[in-house]
Amino acid sequence: MESTCLDSQGHDSKLMSTKAELQALWSGFTFQPAAEAAELDAISNSLHISLPPRLRALLAETNGISAHFGAPVLFSASAIVSENLKMRTDKLRDLYMPFDPLLFFGGNGGGDLFGFRILPAKVDTLHIYRWDHETDGRACFCYGLHQYFERVKERAIL
Repeated sequence: MESTCLDSQGHDSKLMSTKAELQALWSGFTFQPAAEAAELDAISNSLHISLPPRLRALLAETNGISAHFGAPVLFSASAIVSENLKMRTDKLRDLYMPFDPLLFFGGNGGGDLFGFRILPAKVDTLHIYRWDHETDGRACFCYGLHQYFERVKERAIL
């Protein structure tokens, strides 16, 4: 597998952030119509974060992507809000470690979720973490969206 190239700020410079690039990567992705600006603003307003520009740009082209067996590998804007708010409820706080430091943006269809780490000053888009719903484990899954979508293609998320 080709490794991700990082620029001087630690951002992956080969990021596949356009629908056309993802279509060229693999024909197994299913794309939804673009998200409206108001839907994208709702993510930031509801979760009190600054939506990463590359994630915002991708959602502006496709409001969700599914892959293997319909797995929602990129949630729609409204699902990003609902999943993240659901994971921060008091009921789940009694069962799991806090989810506040993660911005979930996709899943594998079997319960595991994928997200960026939320730091005090920004959302860290370099590291993508996988939350294992059976163990409450959180591990770095890959580096950047480019590698994430490559791993989706390789079925590594299942």
